[in-house]
Amino acid sequence: MNVRSVVKTLLLSVVIALPILATGCASAQTVVTVDPAIKYQTLQGWGVSLAWWAKVVGGYPTAAREQIMHMMFDPKTGLGLNVVRYNIGGGENPEYRTGEDRWRFLPFRAAIPGYETTSGQWDWSADENQRRILQEAIKMGANQLEAFSNSPPWWMTISGSVTGSKIAHEDNLSPQYYNAFADYLTGVVKHFHDDWGITFQTLEPFNEPTGDWRFGNGQEGCNFARPTQNIIIKDVANALRTKGLKTTIAASDEPSIENALATFDAYDSEALGDLSQINTHTYWGWSRFELRKEVYAAKKNLWMSEYGDGDPSGLRMAREITMDMRELQPTAWVYWQALDSVGGWGFIRNDMRNYTDTAFTVNNKYYVMGQYARYIRPGFVFVDINSPDSIAAYSAKQKRFVIVTLNSKKTENTITYDLSKLNKVSRKITAIRTTATEHWSPVSGITLKEGKFTVTEPAESVTTYIIQTR
Repeated sequence: MNVRSVVKTLLLSVVIALPILATGCASAQTVVTVDPAIKYQTLQGWGVSLAWWAKVVGGYPTAAREQIMHMMFDPKTGLGLNVVRYNIGGGENPEYRTGEDRWRFLPFRAAIPGYETTSGQWDWSADENQRRILQEAIKMGANQLEAFSNSPPWWMTISGSVTGSKIAHEDNLSPQYYNAFADYLTGVVKHFHDDWGITFQTLEPFNEPTGDWRFGNGQEGCNFARPTQNIIIKDVANALRTKGLKTTIAASDEPSIENALATFDAYDSEALGDLSQINTHTYWGWSRFELRKEVYAAKKNLWMSEYGDGDPSGLRMAREITMDMRELQPTAWVYWQALDSVGGWGFIRNDMRNYTDTAFTVNNKYYVMGQYARYIRPGFVFVDINSPDSIAAYSAKQKRFVIVTLNSKKTENTITYDLSKLNKVSRKITAIRTTATEHWSPVSGITLKEGKFTVTEPAESVTTYIIQTR
């Protein structure tokens, strides 16, 4: 997430969120119908990027680190996240890692080491903290793994820094290093596979490539014009084939849905043929239907690979999840930061300035995320539900339907759920709710009568309904 984009995102949040809070939920006594005959995407999973929090938490004492890991990845006691995006660091120019300017260029949490410190000089002991988190997440069930790059190594850049170009919106990867960059990314992926037994399903060479990455901006970032992206995708594909890797390429991780659509349309047939997956961020944008239509028509997988916001309540995130899963229909939904030092951006708040200050505050956002991730699990198929505030999914293996509904209003909301199109439904409905004062709290007394059940959902709440079939 580009720090300059944060301001724009927050402003857009105000513009977008206010009408949602006022009118977003179904009106009182609304009847909401689930139709399992209308099927959509199959879920690969819910996830999180490891940049930058894993670099910090990976250095925590064992007990503190394990507590965070269970909160994020344990499917029984935590969120049960199974999608992990590992950041292949560029590694900053040593000139900007010393003196008074060292934190202006890359703050402690965002200073991700690179593996190739100069041309041909590899350091496989680098980035041990983020790698430790990745390995532990895999042990706890993470099985959808993607490697992504925020910037090429500093010595490949035009500006001499992984933070961006000295001229706004210009490419920062020197053309003489196109092949070297492809070799760097695929060399890391191969080493993970051969030496550490970790296979990335996908490799993403870019992060918000048409953003605004400027020299000294405080995090790794690199612009890639769309014609350049075509070249890099082909170079990375050739490097993967040369190294005998089965990892495929994802792109383009643009910051907005509109950017993602424009970039997708700019790929030539060869570059598009080298892609297995399209990634988009949804910090802003409205063309979810259009992007989904084009991506799936091209027979590519689709991920919502990054979203974050500063609302600690989680209500804005819940709105985003609902819109994305209903309209964009990605097979994976990935949040940006598990831990963050800034307001409500993380599920958990921590200063992220060292490895010793392990105290944290849990944002309500954490529990809201759990209303989705704990109950709609990988392999569930999303089905139709005629409410803009709800998503529904079904597991044939578990014989279970799950509905998650957001009431973002400041008043309670009464809804009748019509399950008459579901076969052999148990009369007992299990419900779990999160509000400002309730965290994954059971809701009792809900029973099915004539194929329907009626509930009054509290103001500013997210409720999960589990319906077992026979």
